[in-house]
Amino acid sequence: MTGIRVLCADPTDGPGPETALDAAGFPTVDSNTVADAKQGVDEHEIDCIVTEYQFPDGTGLELVEHVRETAPDTPCVVYTETPPTELDTSRFEGAIVEYMRKGMPDADERLGAAVQDMIDHSAQIGYLLPDDEQSRLDALAEYDLDAMDVEAWAERISTLGGSHFDVPVAFVGLVEENEENFLGCHGADWDTINREDTICTHTVLEEGTMVVEDITDDHRFQNNDTLLSLGIRSYAGANMVDSTGHTLGSLCLIDYEPREFSEEQLANLRRFADEAVEQLELRRELIAAREGER
Repeated sequence: MTGIRVLCADPTDGPGPETALDAAGFPTVDSNTVADAKQGVDEHEIDCIVTEYQFPDGTGLELVEHVRETAPDTPCVVYTETPPTELDTSRFEGAIVEYMRKGMPDADERLGAAVQDMIDHSAQIGYLLPDDEQSRLDALAEYDLDAMDVEAWAERISTLGGSHFDVPVAFVGLVEENEENFLGCHGADWDTINREDTICTHTVLEEGTMVVEDITDDHRFQNNDTLLSLGIRSYAGANMVDSTGHTLGSLCLIDYEPREFSEEQLANLRRFADEAVEQLELRRELIAAREGER
């Protein structure tokens, strides 16, 4: 269990979930208020959250909301005596990864197993969506990729990116509803990856760029079998944002070794991404103009 840390938030006196997790070999950070638990999330590197529902200063869902804002991929368990029908989930749709009822047979033993499983498979649990996901997909649907014939251009800009940044793989990827579609991929023969497996799923939640210097040190990706099977070790991606402010996908760099990227390199990567989306918009406008002349 070395390196794994679980935050346990429980206001009750006496043995709580931390006792069961300690027995299972998980180091814990213990809190008995929502405020203290939020502080623990901010001050420690946490791999999983186990929280009660009712606290004197709020609810466990407020803690879940805070976690989603600061470390959105951290698995969370609401471990409570409160029945699910009494949980106010109206403001936290999709936030709870797991609900477990205290007092059930072997609950403590099952809690340890559930935490281990969630940490092992956190990359495959699911993924968060941007706040503008539907309008983003609508904007993406306006690009008729077949009519635009983008393959040659996308391969060219990917090749330029790979050469400029001296990386073995560079690609232009559009993040669609259920998968990432590689318009051009220099250095590898990749067509699509399921959205739950691709790093760009997380990049589109960010502003500008996202860097993962070593995926084996990042809990979001260290158990992602797809990425590991492709040999991916480090990643840098810059979002492709169109003129309406919607993120269509990313222009990305991949290395098979851990790697750092300088601020200058990331600024240049953003310029490449801006060029990529400008080319897409230009091709869309040319097609619209031709159709308007008919």
